[in-house]
Amino acid sequence: NKKPNLISSESFSRVGGVFMGQSHRIKKIFPDAKIIIVLRHPISHLKSFYKYSVENFGFWRPLEDSIDWVRTPFVSFRQNPFSITNYYYDEMLSVYYKAFGRENVCVLKHETLLEDPAVFFEKLSGFLNCDWSIEKYVEIQNNNNVNVSPCDEDIAMLRADNFMKIFGSEMPYFPEIEVVTNRIVEKFSRQEILSEELVKKIESHLEGACYGYI
Repeated sequence: NKKPNLISSESFSRVGGVFMGQSHRIKKIFPDAKIIIVLRHPISHLKSFYKYSVENFGFWRPLEDSIDWVRTPFVSFRQNPFSITNYYYDEMLSVYYKAFGRENVCVLKHETLLEDPAVFFEKLSGFLNCDWSIEKYVEIQNNNNVNVSPCDEDIAMLRADNFMKIFGSEMPYFPEIEVVTNRIVEKFSRQEILSEELVKKIESHLEGACYGYI
């Protein structure tokens, strides 16, 4: 009762109608809630999420082939892993504005946290009407490991390794396995995660729909 209670979940902002249901649940249980939403540039977010998936979930397909470009029916086995509609930020924000009022929704940017944390926490503290200084943030950062993504070259190697784990399990005694591995590594090393063409394609899908990022 003496401190703000914070509840955080990625499901509060997920697509496929999930955030609509979640906003209604929050409104029913906590009608006077203050909503904090932190956004990240959709293209850097996509790349980061892809690299994380390669590193931790065995992904090997190119990013472009892993994006769901349309509003595929909300059936997981029919969707590609990365839905472009995850980055229609304005749709999600409009739902929370309507449910709680703009004055009760604080939208922050991940980029502000990185580039000017003092501004980020000044806005957050003012919204919550509580003191959270940048010194506290620096203390937390210094006491925790920073989650750094592998470089693009390492991601290519990881993709090849993920692919060969699948291929090798199917053909464990294949005599040319080393040759195939080297060719796969070479092929993946030539593939950019985010080519100029892919960036333009993403921007064309998101233009005017993601909180001014594009």
